[in-house]
Amino acid sequence: MNEYVSLDVEMAWIDSEQDLMDLEVRILKTIFRGLERDCAAELSLWKATVPTDAEVERIPRVSHDQAREMISSIGGHKVYDVNPEGERVLCDWAAKEHGVEAIFVYGFPRKKRPFYTYPLDSRITMGFDCLFRGLEITTGSRRIHEYKMLLDNIEMFGLKHEGLSDYLSIFKYGCPPHGGFAIGLERLTQKVLGLSNVKEACLFPRDRRRIRPQGTRVPPAHSTGRALSSNDFRSSATPRVTAQRCRYSLSSLPN
Repeated sequence: MNEYVSLDVEMAWIDSEQDLMDLEVRILKTIFRGLERDCAAELSLWKATVPTDAEVERIPRVSHDQAREMISSIGGHKVYDVNPEGERVLCDWAAKEHGVEAIFVYGFPRKKRPFYTYPLDSRITMGFDCLFRGLEITTGSRRIHEYKMLLDNIEMFGLKHEGLSDYLSIFKYGCPPHGGFAIGLERLTQKVLGLSNVKEACLFPRDRRRIRPQGTRVPPAHSTGRALSSNDFRSSATPRVTAQRCRYSLSSLPN
């Protein structure tokens, strides 16, 4: 998709990406308990389940090097990256060995992460991903907060200081050690509900072939005030959707 909702988190005064993973565990527990409390009917409708607090606490953590070795060993062939197939292998392993369909992978290579990711050494960074039910739902890292290190990293990545002057000014006079991560809302929704495609978790998905929503129309029946159903958003031959109609359809949704 060209557009997605990102649940961004930033945290100061951290030592490593492990602090960020600790925080995400707490956030995921809150999200899952909130879904059970507020969306029990929807979960039941989709026959969906979410991990318990105890299961979330058991999410294993493996380095990127360990993850590649595990994927190679389980899959029976050498791999050099954690690809989509490998993500499914790792989540299956976590479910079998730890009783939870999720896993943290940390220690990503520098060439796989942005220039601002804090390096652990010449090859490894403090970057991490969270995989859930076979899909990456989170990526994050500790960030570089040291001005000189940031300048060196920019040059190593073939970038120019001039184009990043505003960004660099933040760190020139001091910045605390910090980091953050982003949870993909549509990806998380897809995996909670067991949807076959992430686009099904987005109201108006846009991609390389579809920039504007196609053929969505609000039937006249909504003037009666009845609740929307899935049949109310079927495609038609007329792709035009006005902002007013979109707002009206959304305002008709039940609380």
